[in-house]
Amino acid sequence: MTIIVEDGSIVSGANSYITVAEYEAWVDDRYPAHADHGDSAKIEQLIHRAMDYFESLAFKGYKKTEDQPLQFPRDGVILDGYLASNTSIPFQVKRALYEIVYADESTYGMFNVIDRKTKKEKVDSLEIEYADNSASRVLTPAVSAWLRKLLMPQNMVVRI
Repeated sequence: MTIIVEDGSIVSGANSYITVAEYEAWVDDRYPAHADHGDSAKIEQLIHRAMDYFESLAFKGYKKTEDQPLQFPRDGVILDGYLASNTSIPFQVKRALYEIVYADESTYGMFNVIDRKTKKEKVDSLEIEYADNSASRVLTPAVSAWLRKLLMPQNMVVRI
């Protein structure tokens, strides 16, 4: 499926906020050792997977129009004490998506299978034991950091 980018003008059929080229430029800037991205079709698939996850989240504010294809642009979103524009996509959206795609590309994606917690594993003289309170998957704090300002607090009740 071809990527159609939402730019804040409510693009018909939009299915992403980022392009393959934007993602690759972001990775090149931050992870130069990771410069070999493989084929663009694979990155495009990862972007679609990232969008599946991203669009399932509960964001602050409300969609600008009822029939827009994606969650953004939104009205009523306050970022850093200022009302965010409802005619553009906040940079936090793109940054969160870059991190989600990178995590998925690095096999730490949000949709990856969560394996059982290993308490103890021994092969010959090699022994692995994880702490009782260790996470059941690799955590991606960069994703959480960029999403934090965009998401509704989990304990908040909204009346309409």
